[in-house]
Amino acid sequence: MLPELAVGELTDLVVSAAGRVINKTNSVHSWKQLFVNSGKFFCEYEKNADQIFDDLSVALSSQNMAKLAAELDSENGYEIKGKLFNYILSLLHQYEVPEDVALSYASGITNEIINGISVIAPEKYDRYFLNDWREEDKSYLQSLSVKIEKINTALTTFNERKINVYSANDFDIELKRKTINPRIGIDFFEIDDDRFKTAFSEKIHDNKICVRGRFVEETIYCILNELWRMREPRAVFVVQSEEDWGHLRSIEQEGNIYIPNFVADEIVPIDNNTNIFIYTDNIPAFSNEIIELRPRTYETISKCLIRAGMEINKANALVAETHGLYVAMKKKLFNGQLLKMPLWISGLDNKIKKTCLLLGQWTECEGDIAVVENLSGMKYEEFVDKLMPYTKGEDPFIHGI
Repeated sequence: MLPELAVGELTDLVVSAAGRVINKTNSVHSWKQLFVNSGKFFCEYEKNADQIFDDLSVALSSQNMAKLAAELDSENGYEIKGKLFNYILSLLHQYEVPEDVALSYASGITNEIINGISVIAPEKYDRYFLNDWREEDKSYLQSLSVKIEKINTALTTFNERKINVYSANDFDIELKRKTINPRIGIDFFEIDDDRFKTAFSEKIHDNKICVRGRFVEETIYCILNELWRMREPRAVFVVQSEEDWGHLRSIEQEGNIYIPNFVADEIVPIDNNTNIFIYTDNIPAFSNEIIELRPRTYETISKCLIRAGMEINKANALVAETHGLYVAMKKKLFNGQLLKMPLWISGLDNKIKKTCLLLGQWTECEGDIAVVENLSGMKYEEFVDKLMPYTKGEDPFIHGI
């Protein structure tokens, strides 16, 4: 009974504190004042400000706050704070708000509500919310502010010199524009490989990090997601061409993370920065320190689809149909046309393609091998040798399990 009473008390406090924020911010101007340190956002996204603030007011209504707090199963103040933060962040993700700015806003709104409890019931504030958390949040917001400013300054320099470089925020917004049903961003590419996470974090300040993944594009998204999860304070940029990489080396900026997204005979690391190189099975790597990123599990991909808004049965069906392969899923989720010609279209023998399509699947039991040889007119060993190169890469013809 006592824990239930405590949760009820915390619910009332959160509802009251949220109501206090709404009463204080009853206009667009008032909302802007709450985020005076992030004013640059409003200069660039003014057209969406009214709608964002209307939605925030609805989100923080007493009914929604009570529903959110009712989901708690303990009196842990950290839990309600985390739920509140994620709730507000998910709302901001519906707009083209850069991730670092969205994090800053979500933290600011959450802190405004939680700090309101210290005004409403100061004797209960310390019971639920430790003072050192406020210092932790203050430090985090300051680091976000510094990071946002550094990204904007660097992008200004790059644009002046006509260097084609994209920030992690640019990639996130562009990804959300390209996808439908559900709309996904960088947060979709959650890594579940703990061994990779540990190895990656140990090398995060090295000048060169080599990562091998199944698909280059997917691996870049996964790395960006992991850098966000780690709260990496440095600015992260993806470079699209060898020419732009050369320009970056000449301007000698320090303290950034660069990821080349192009193929060249040689890519020289940029000094005094962290350079992350991506390899696949089709790209040879001459390094003994490659970190392997294992494919994400079906369970993780389904969970991320559901979190993005896809119905659970549809999510599971999509993952099963595509075997969790990124390019196959991309064809279902992206709203544009994928016009890149798979290598197997012209490179794979038509007899092999027809045999695979007729069979659908097979094992290496004696009977299946005989059927493969009969349909293809080849010895099984020859059939497999010719097929194997097209079971890997960005868009494989067939998936081996």
